[in-house]
Amino acid sequence: MDISIRTAQHVNIAYQPAGLVNRIGATLIDLAFLGGIYILCFTLASLSSIFRNTTTAIILLVILMCYHFVFHGRSLGKLTLHLRVVRLDGRKLSFWNCLLRWILRLVDISASMGILAMLSIIISSKMQRLGDLAAGTTVIHEKKDTDLRRISFFETPESYQPTFPQIAMLSDKDMAI
Repeated sequence: MDISIRTAQHVNIAYQPAGLVNRIGATLIDLAFLGGIYILCFTLASLSSIFRNTTTAIILLVILMCYHFVFHGRSLGKLTLHLRVVRLDGRKLSFWNCLLRWILRLVDISASMGILAMLSIIISSKMQRLGDLAAGTTVIHEKKDTDLRRISFFETPESYQPTFPQIAMLSDKDMAI
């Protein structure tokens, strides 16, 4: 199942939505990262007299709470698994989209231990959690299907009919560009 997103230039682009397993994997990577920060902060606090326990706790709380908001939909887990948050209308992800997703994350992931998020991802047609539904976004899987080396050796089938016959007027130099 692909998600078709119409860009500002009126071009439909098909993306593969990130599945539940990929999204859970990204969340686990983020939790491991945040757990490492947690351990590091308390280790530094116990080794140094500069940090006070309340100061460390406040810094740690701010980091843990704002992690997903600050990274603007590109957390370490999403980067590792090649996932990205996109708007369904094709426009660039805005501050307000990220803020809405972040606020509703407290409900559908934090408060319900992820159960609400998993249910809404399974039920929704575009695999969206509550934060995605409210913000008009979804998470896609960015896969790199082809690279330039594979394109240069691509054989065109004999039965292929070009959608735009004017392409035959382009030179090899035009095609390379």
